[in-house]
Amino acid sequence: MLRGSLSVILVLLVSGCGSQVAAPALPVAPAQTQALSNGTGIIDEAVQALINRRTVTVSGEGTVRVPPDTATVNIGLEQKGIDANTAQSKANVAAQRVIEAWKAQGASDSSIQTVGMDLFPEYARPEATGIETMTGYKAVMRLQVRTTPAKAGDRVDAALNAGANRLEGVAFSVEDNVKARQQAIAKAINKALKEAHAALGPMDLKVKEVQRIEIGGGSTPPIPLMGGAMMERATVVQTPVQPGELEIRAVVTIVATF
Repeated sequence: MLRGSLSVILVLLVSGCGSQVAAPALPVAPAQTQALSNGTGIIDEAVQALINRRTVTVSGEGTVRVPPDTATVNIGLEQKGIDANTAQSKANVAAQRVIEAWKAQGASDSSIQTVGMDLFPEYARPEATGIETMTGYKAVMRLQVRTTPAKAGDRVDAALNAGANRLEGVAFSVEDNVKARQQAIAKAINKALKEAHAALGPMDLKVKEVQRIEIGGGSTPPIPLMGGAMMERATVVQTPVQPGELEIRAVVTIVATF
């Protein structure tokens, strides 16, 4: 009886070496295991190794919604001139007015950033001649200011009143998301373990030990509110900005023995 059991075990060991799929439980009776164990420690370790290879892989996702604590306002200024210097100088003056308006509201130097500068010629093709000719230059400056969501509308209004003629969007984000991230991971782990118990329960099996945990996911990228060209303001009305909530997400994959 011992020799037959030993042959079965060795065959299973050889055939399982090339497979990456979790091996099923090896049905070895207690008496047989004891007999093998008394015969040699190597066989006993081989049996236990096969049993330990029986694993289940499950995944879970956890999300936490939090209010954003930061708003980033992006504006643009377009100015034209007969030559490059004229166009750029006009854009510089307009940008400086916007920066001063933001500082007057309490914005710090570190919260204001120049994020783009463009200067290019402009052309026109009159119908009478059909010949393309250069008509001048256009300079574009793009500025960005970080503030709180509650002050985002004020920053937009200040920029437009100071001469900005493009609103390029407002984005909301969370600077400190460590606590929310930890909560999302905990939720994801709980869901993954519930999946494992749900899969093993009908077979009267239980999770023994977690072998590996992989954590993925992250916070939702900043949510932008897109703007557009605003060459004129017909009325002076405060810009309403609603930040809503952002989603912090975590995905967990667990490999456990049973």
